[in-house]
Amino acid sequence: MKKFLYLGIALLGMVLSVACSSDKGTAAKAEGSYMTERNTDLLNLPPVISFETVHDVVTVKVKAVHDDFVNVTLPALTYTFNGQGMTIPALTVSNVPVLDDGEGGVVVPAHSFMMKSDSRDVTGRLEGSIDKDGGLELDVRIDRYGSMPFGIHQEYVSVKR
Repeated sequence: MKKFLYLGIALLGMVLSVACSSDKGTAAKAEGSYMTERNTDLLNLPPVISFETVHDVVTVKVKAVHDDFVNVTLPALTYTFNGQGMTIPALTVSNVPVLDDGEGGVVVPAHSFMMKSDSRDVTGRLEGSIDKDGGLELDVRIDRYGSMPFGIHQEYVSVKR
């Protein structure tokens, strides 16, 4: 009788372990590296200052951290402003919620974030989606990066395969 009890406890533990693991969660469907076309614009520039949109191809990384949460790593950005080269390092936005879209894909609802990057305060918002075929669309707005007097807007769209 004790053998059946121990066997039952072991089986229950295995079932709970599988049921609670993130490999079955929404975050697992979002996880991956996505080759994207990124368009970057600066926000809140005075009308007398012009800025040409930066177009590049970069990889966005999404890592599952819990059933319904991911970390999103945005690649570094290099651009020229007023003749000076500027660089913003890669940023990892932690604990971003994700939802099942009901069609095999994932929705990233609007998520505000605050963090430190190289001792600079960073605040912003991101939102987007990942379709069932692995296409990512992500809209990112960085309202504050250290003492920069303007914001940054980025759109990421998966490169067609």
